[in-house]
Amino acid sequence: MKVIVRNLIPVLVLMLLFSCSADENTMADKYNFLSKKIENNEIKNIKANYQNSIFLKGKFKIVKPTRNQLVIYTETDEARHVFLFDEVDESFDININIEKLSYLKNGILLNDDLFLGVEGNVNEIINTDLKTLTNNNSIQRIDNFKILIHKWFDKEDANFNELSVDNLINEASRSAVLTHKGDCDAGGEGSTGCSIGGGSSGCSVSCGSGYYACCNITTMDLNDCHCDKGKKHDITIYKRNSGIG
Repeated sequence: MKVIVRNLIPVLVLMLLFSCSADENTMADKYNFLSKKIENNEIKNIKANYQNSIFLKGKFKIVKPTRNQLVIYTETDEARHVFLFDEVDESFDININIEKLSYLKNGILLNDDLFLGVEGNVNEIINTDLKTLTNNNSIQRIDNFKILIHKWFDKEDANFNELSVDNLINEASRSAVLTHKGDCDAGGEGSTGCSIGGGSSGCSVSCGSGYYACCNITTMDLNDCHCDKGKKHDITIYKRNSGIG
């Protein structure tokens, strides 16, 4: 019996060390991607053109939770932010170190030189603001994304603050592909974008061609902002009876 106990002690010690190390890694990972809001008069004027736009500078994490999704994660002193592109080409990835992010609802500008836009939703207002932000016309542009979702979570909310970065990203990824039923609290068929919530927590979505935006307030989970495929309306063709009756 003593031999068994003696042999078990090293195993138990290793398990304890591994557990502590895993917890420390989770906490370290959670606070590795800090950023600060950029505020100046130029940005203040641009923000007036978009609901829930945000301009950040700091450290960002890039993740592909599924083959057709791409996520950019960061957090400020007040909130945790998840920017999720859905219906992405499987081969697409971002191979840069992101130091700056400008979220303009229908697209994201990274490092002032790469713009990722939602197909069909990039208008002259965004084009003008991109020139103002970058002071050049040579930025790389990719305007063929179908869905862009921004979710932000109040750090005071224990339901989300205690989640690891990967778990929070997976929650956002999962909610984007759920089967959605019922009416929309905001948006609806014909809408290319909508937002729900505000301030310290909420979500926004921009939907490209073939989709419409739908946003709902939820009490038990993340606020829901997603894109649904547009309904196909049946067309009935009536032929005039040319016979004499």
